[in-house]
Amino acid sequence: MLQKYLLILLMGLYMSSYSQDFIPENVLVYLHYSNNIRDKFLPDWQTAIKKNSVKKETYVSYDNSSLTDRIPIAFDSTVFYYDSTGRLTSSTHTSPFPGAEETARVTTNFIYEYGLFVGSKDDRGNFLEIKRDTKGRIITINYLEGEYKLLYNFNYTEEKLTKIELMFGEADAIQIVWDDGVFVAKDTNTTMSTIADKYGRTTNVYSHNIGMDNTYDSSERLSEMKIYQGGITEITSFQYSGDLLQEIIYNNHEGEIGAALKDTKITKSVRTAVKYE
Repeated sequence: MLQKYLLILLMGLYMSSYSQDFIPENVLVYLHYSNNIRDKFLPDWQTAIKKNSVKKETYVSYDNSSLTDRIPIAFDSTVFYYDSTGRLTSSTHTSPFPGAEETARVTTNFIYEYGLFVGSKDDRGNFLEIKRDTKGRIITINYLEGEYKLLYNFNYTEEKLTKIELMFGEADAIQIVWDDGVFVAKDTNTTMSTIADKYGRTTNVYSHNIGMDNTYDSSERLSEMKIYQGGITEITSFQYSGDLLQEIIYNNHEGEIGAALKDTKITKSVRTAVKYE
């Protein structure tokens, strides 16, 4: 249940009242070791893709665990496709786990109308539907994945996005509000709260037994994600060269609660290499 609320809060806070609109995290294709998919819809990323004439972006993840000295084996890959304007048009996520009889593959197509992103649909029947007003502003988002449904209702005051009501289930809801320069979401059923910056990007998640901190570099790109739960700390680092992301390193640290990072043990390590064509 706690992970459910964490996911909902993270999804809800990925919004922006300054850019064209916001894209919820983890609702298109869940890519645990890949780049933040929301950022691919932001103007800066689209500009970088167009500037570098990128049509295909490939992520390949390797088991880089310190528990073994064998050659790392690729176990996960995602390919993103772009048009000539830098817009993301589709993605294919493949999981050829070693020893698997069949390869799991999901293809997602991203839909635009009048130059604005209006949704996505994958070949498993999951979909994201965005409805806009005559000014192009998002008024509702519907998301369906199997039996899991989410509904976002957007509220504006004097042209500014001030509140979003996130509905999950018949009676469960979370409100996300603009408060003194940041967006704040609080779940009244738990002690969890989430804070996002003025662009709607999650910076901190707080709860009695789980936390998350995101760090952005001087170019406002995601550079590090940290998740804390009990004696486990997950750290994901994003490394760039020029305009484009080049590598992602994920490490899972285990140790005593409150232990310094140097006193923990890395039990899982994943390296994701990024290539462009």
